[in-house]
Amino acid sequence: MLVNCVAYQEGRKIADIPKEAISDYVSRPDCFVWVALKDPEPAELEEMQEEFGLHELAVEDAIEVELEALEARIFEGTSPRANLEALYGLKQKLTVLNHAIDPLLEAVSKLVGGRVPQVCQGTQDYFRDVKDHLERLGHNVDNLRDTVTTAMTVNLAMITLSENEVTKRLAAYAALVAVPTMIAGIYGMNFKNMPELEWAIGYPLALGAMFAIDIYLFFRFRKTGWL
Repeated sequence: MLVNCVAYQEGRKIADIPKEAISDYVSRPDCFVWVALKDPEPAELEEMQEEFGLHELAVEDAIEVELEALEARIFEGTSPRANLEALYGLKQKLTVLNHAIDPLLEAVSKLVGGRVPQVCQGTQDYFRDVKDHLERLGHNVDNLRDTVTTAMTVNLAMITLSENEVTKRLAAYAALVAVPTMIAGIYGMNFKNMPELEWAIGYPLALGAMFAIDIYLFFRFRKTGWL
């Protein structure tokens, strides 16, 4: 979500501008644009990248934030399937980024430590700095991929726990129904010489037993967290 977008000229505020005009203002000399975003969507980041003319790697840091938001969503009870799809999509982005880093690191390493063309003489220190940045970025990507994998595992575990909760509730309700069904089934067999069949209190006693047992089971299941 766009909070504000302000253009400054020579240190003074010019005006609040629409985001579509960012590229026009940043092209002016001694002019810069301040943009505040809150929980930006991928489309908004791509729009800012286009307006400012940024390289795609310049907005990759906004991912490491995307991961934190996804981790928070896992424990908020939102759609587990959507969370898993988002995590997998993020893992694919990191894989693509890693494929871009590895060849660059190999090439820059040769320019730092090996023989270089005459035109590159005296630039090894700069290439060494680039190599350090690439190595750091590579380590960060590896750590993020591990974190994403862990988050996917946690998300699957949360799905399993949720399914177990549903199974326990269904089992508890089935037990509450099974006891009256069993008692009614026994005394509904219509045999002539059944015990207690001629009791005057047989019917209310059977109903009372059903209710008493179900109430006992209900509180036992509630105490153990099944209901």
